[in-house]
Parts: sequence; C-alpha cells; structure tokens
Amino acid sequence: MKQDLSNQKEKRDALTHGARMAMNHNPEIRAWVENYLKNKVREEKAEMSDEEFEVFWKYHKPEIMHERAVEGFSAYKASRK
Repeated sequence: MKQDLSNQKEKRDALTHGARMAMNHNPEIRAWVENYLKNKVREEKAEMSDEEFEVFWKYHKPEIMHERAVEGFSAYKASRK
C-alpha cells in the first residue's frame, strides 16, 4: 500500500513537472492556462468583488499556477482536440 502511494506521488510529480515545463517553454500555453485557471478560481470565489479578486489573484497566482498546473495543462490539451 505504501509503495502504491509512493508511485502515485511520483506520477503526480512527473505530470506537474511536465505541465510546468510546457508552460515555461511556450508563452501561448502559459497565457492560456493562466486565463483558464483565473476564470476557474474566479467562479470558486464568486463571493468576492472584482477588486477583491484581482488583489487575491495577484498574491495567490504563483501558488495556484503551481498547484493546478496539471489541471490547466490538461484543459489546454483537451481544447486542442
């Protein structure tokens, strides 16, 4: 069981690394993913005013882009099919 969790973590880490590399090497992909994630997070933070959200996004964008890189990159790939 412990080995399965270790393998899952390694796979997740590899996917995250791959997604972040793609974003770092292609500004078009990065811009698309950033816009996608910003819109998703905006929906999740609907209780915030636009001004509050922009301040929130400014300070939390790096963390969100890192944590949700695979989600954003997967959406990018799916949009290209």
